[in-house]
Amino acid sequence: LLRMCQGKRHGQGEYTSEIGYTYQGSWKDGMKHGTGLETTAPPGDSGTYVGDFVLDQRHGNGTMRYDSGGVYAGDWKVGK
Repeated sequence: LLRMCQGKRHGQGEYTSEIGYTYQGSWKDGMKHGTGLETTAPPGDSGTYVGDFVLDQRHGNGTMRYDSGGVYAGDWKVGK
């Protein structure tokens, strides 16, 4: 259950931006932290990522499926 703790998201929950970015998963101190599902919107490399986050970055095991058709599955370090 997502709750606000000192004005920051904490727990399990969902966020959707005005431009179509979404995140469903774990939050800690207002940052994505734990396992989640992230859908990015253009511009840039839009697609869907499922996997681990640490301190708001893709970090650990995860899979990114790009809208262009590419797929990366494996280890991520600080968002890359």
